[in-house]
Amino acid sequence: MKVLTMLIVFITTLIVNIASFYQADFKIYVLGTPECRTDSQGQKIFENVTAELFVRSQKVSTKFDVCDKKFTLTVERPSHDMYLEVIKAKFTYQPSNKFCTRIVPQNCQTIAWDSSLFHGYCTLKRINPDIPL
Repeated sequence: MKVLTMLIVFITTLIVNIASFYQADFKIYVLGTPECRTDSQGQKIFENVTAELFVRSQKVSTKFDVCDKKFTLTVERPSHDMYLEVIKAKFTYQPSNKFCTRIVPQNCQTIAWDSSLFHGYCTLKRINPDIPL
């Protein structure tokens, strides 16, 4: 009887831990480096870049910098959102007004998880509005 009680407690605890892991909000990091565009002679065109992170069409994060600089955009979401293609990053170059959009996880070069910290990481593939994926 004691063994059965211990087994029931163990299984219940395991189920609760698994459920809380999948329901917990993870801090999802979307990392990428928007490349500078080039002119017809192959020279870099240095432009300002606006990086925006969207979840289901709602803007949740914005960063500004110049091209060839690494961007990190973050959002707190349930871990399963990382696989539902509801997270998108849009990179807009100014003054050319060219942009490219990357979808998580479809356009992630790498995906990593740190479940002890509840963090998820997506490093985006090449970001350049002149070169399609």
